[in-house]
Amino acid sequence: DLQSIASEYDTADKFNNKDKFALCRLIVSDYNGDTFGAVKSAVDSKHNIAVLQYETQTDAKNAYNKIKKAGLTVDADCPVELDETQSYDKCEISPAASQKVGFNTYLNNFKMNKEDVLVAVIDSSVMTTHPALSGRFYNDGYADKYFHSTFVSGIIANNTADNVKIVPYKVFTEATGYATASNVIAAINDAVDLGVDVINLSLTSTDSASAYYKAVQNAIGAGVCVCASAGNNAVDASKYYPA
Repeated sequence: DLQSIASEYDTADKFNNKDKFALCRLIVSDYNGDTFGAVKSAVDSKHNIAVLQYETQTDAKNAYNKIKKAGLTVDADCPVELDETQSYDKCEISPAASQKVGFNTYLNNFKMNKEDVLVAVIDSSVMTTHPALSGRFYNDGYADKYFHSTFVSGIIANNTADNVKIVPYKVFTEATGYATASNVIAAINDAVDLGVDVINLSLTSTDSASAYYKAVQNAIGAGVCVCASAGNNAVDASKYYPA
């Protein structure tokens, strides 16, 4: 349902609009079943969260105020940016960098058991055929032109034992170059349900704080280690979500 909403309503100009309600979409983190006049909705009853789509920014803002007045937790859905948005024509691994972060010492001093450790990489599509990632995927990835996830997955694979498996989640689209907070949160919840051990989020947004908080706390409560980047702009991490 969420993918259907995005494909129908999301356009590049909305992601370039700085208004809080530009996507005309709300995230209700303690959903009570009321759509508050939304034209479409996507509901995750297991995690008690709903995404409500409206036709106009005014409609979304009015609904936001009504939902707040009803005492529910609501956020305006917002764009999410990768912490590096260029396409990668060539993704290389640097052994010197691995040595600098102490990978070899780590492997020598800490012997891991052979059970798989699952790392969810919530990101763009990933080049599953890259030789550096051979045998490192838990499930099928997405192979196309947007390789930020390949870069991130390469760092993970090159600095961990081979029983660490990557679970790729594609939340960014080539059409807009962005993801939405609602998609990232849905991926976090899905990864927790799958039983991953680590969630990697090399992405940032500047809103939807309450919805992110609930999703991350759900993950932590399930024993998942959540790693989130703080942005590339040398700005206080408290201004970026989910970090």
